[in-house]
Amino acid sequence: MRSYPVDGPEAAARIVAMTLMADGGPGKAELDLLCEHDAAGQLGLAPQRLHAALRQFCEDLLAASEHSWSHACRLDPSAMASMLMEVRDQRLREKLLQLCVAVAEADGCIQDGEASVLAAAARHWRIADSRAGDGSGTAHRHEAAATD
Repeated sequence: MRSYPVDGPEAAARIVAMTLMADGGPGKAELDLLCEHDAAGQLGLAPQRLHAALRQFCEDLLAASEHSWSHACRLDPSAMASMLMEVRDQRLREKLLQLCVAVAEADGCIQDGEASVLAAAARHWRIADSRAGDGSGTAHRHEAAATD
């Protein structure tokens, strides 16, 4: 994985990309949410640079993977920790976690991979956010999914 300057907009965008890719790829609801919440602007990026960060993250995943795309989307804990360490500003961490939770909830259900990323970020950054969960993927489902 490439590295970015600490607290830089690309380092922050990569955390969002990690959440988007955690369940295998971004869905329409997740991409719509990024636009609606002006995620690029919140991170200090032009929309094209946010898209470039997502593309570069995917390229890095594929380059590091010896298996299929589904295996590439599963980051090992040390790679995830390295990316999370590039964000040190506490306000930026909190903003990112809120944005990543919103992305994960956009399709109505937090998938297991998304829950793992959210829990790792909350744990690594020492942020208590009940929506980030414990990484099990089962505790924090959207209310509509819980009533089915």
